[in-house]
Amino acid sequence: MLDLSDKIMAEQSKNQTAISGMITMNIILALAYLLEVVKGARSLSSYILIAAMCIVPSILAIVVYARKKEAVMIRYIFTVGFAVLYSCVMLTTVSDFPFCYVMVVLAILIVYADVKLSVMLGSYALVINVIRIIIKAVNGTLVGIELTNAEIIIACILLTLIFTIMACGKISKINEANVKTAEEQNARTENLLQTILN
Repeated sequence: MLDLSDKIMAEQSKNQTAISGMITMNIILALAYLLEVVKGARSLSSYILIAAMCIVPSILAIVVYARKKEAVMIRYIFTVGFAVLYSCVMLTTVSDFPFCYVMVVLAILIVYADVKLSVMLGSYALVINVIRIIIKAVNGTLVGIELTNAEIIIACILLTLIFTIMACGKISKINEANVKTAEEQNARTENLLQTILN
């Protein structure tokens, strides 16, 4: 069993969890977009690009993990890889629903309790969706249900980001308190041992 109080082992465990989550998501997305090709809703060349954006970050993360399981770089590989995929999907799709992919990734990245990373990704997703909404407004298609969808998308991303930040902050505080308690217990044990030896 892993000693998660050890910082290196804890980082290895976080990376393992994030890799499992991201690879699962990327496989599901690759299969879903393959289904669009079969239905004739997406071109094969478009699918190959999306599949590559799903596969390449996953392979890169596995290679880095194989070399150094506690590598901090893994979280950034997935975040940047996903941001590229998200941009491509959101700026080429006719459906509003792919906006929710960012919520899955934010949930996966909670394992790191990295507020800065979550804010960067959430803000980026928000900007991409605002750009998409502006494009629709300029094209004159932001009317009726499309306008309502735009409001829901922005609210949903903002709420997810806010609660992700809150969760990361709480996890960080709990981790710090656990580390402090463990250090205090170690100090008491060492003092007791020294007293006994004396």
